[in-house]
Amino acid sequence: MIPTRETPLTECQFVAFDFETTGLSAGLDRVIEAGAVNFVPGQAERHYFSQLIQPERDIPEKVIAIHGITEAEVADSPTFKAVAPQLLAFLEQGVLLAHHAAFDLAFLTCELRLAEIEMPPLMVLDSFFLARQLIAGAPSYGLGALIAHLGLEMQGNAHRALPDAVGCADLFEACLPHLPAGLTLGGLLSHCPQIRVGLPDGHDPTSPFVSQILAAMETQVNLIMTYRNGRGEELEREVRPLMLGGFGHFAYLEAFCALRDANRQFRLNRILALRPVAP
Repeated sequence: MIPTRETPLTECQFVAFDFETTGLSAGLDRVIEAGAVNFVPGQAERHYFSQLIQPERDIPEKVIAIHGITEAEVADSPTFKAVAPQLLAFLEQGVLLAHHAAFDLAFLTCELRLAEIEMPPLMVLDSFFLARQLIAGAPSYGLGALIAHLGLEMQGNAHRALPDAVGCADLFEACLPHLPAGLTLGGLLSHCPQIRVGLPDGHDPTSPFVSQILAAMETQVNLIMTYRNGRGEELEREVRPLMLGGFGHFAYLEAFCALRDANRQFRLNRILALRPVAP
């Protein structure tokens, strides 16, 4: 059960989770492994979830070279739809943590949509943003680099779901001494706002862009987007909308970007135009 904002961090249950996938696009690729660890900061007892998943599609050789999971290993594994009830029951036990959480959250959202399962209300924090605020001098803020920088050890092979989830939990616990003593969950959220699925309160869900995005998400079609980036440049790019969400007070579109060949986040207030891809 997710704690309240008044709950001291030393009494909060957290669930660090990670997915291994067949590629980088939550709209095109599938989850092949899920890993999660349930813990309370400062307590030795932990509970684990680990499951290989049949992705119902081929696994590219270049991806196998990263995580080492072959098609033969997942051939007899259950599908995500079959695993989803058990996985969601585990994830709903506490506040979720992930490193680069928007990536894993987009895959969770898309997999549940394919399985025709409603996304439950989840509170999700990103250990990447927290570490960037609190851990100075790291050569990189990737999970593996932070684990090494802090003198921690990966509990298994990197780029496997459960070891990466445990690494995220260990990183989170290593960040906590850099925060004020006696902090509550609400105090933590002031340092590390949660990642949201869905629009923030006060955002008009009937605006033309939102309506177009929701329709494209349902039909899994691409759109041509005109976007003004942080440098003020206006660029057109082809995107496949995956998830509407946000970080703190910002609302964004999580989409697979053909220009970057990867998932990207686009702030809704910087989208200038959307149109269907010409047939």
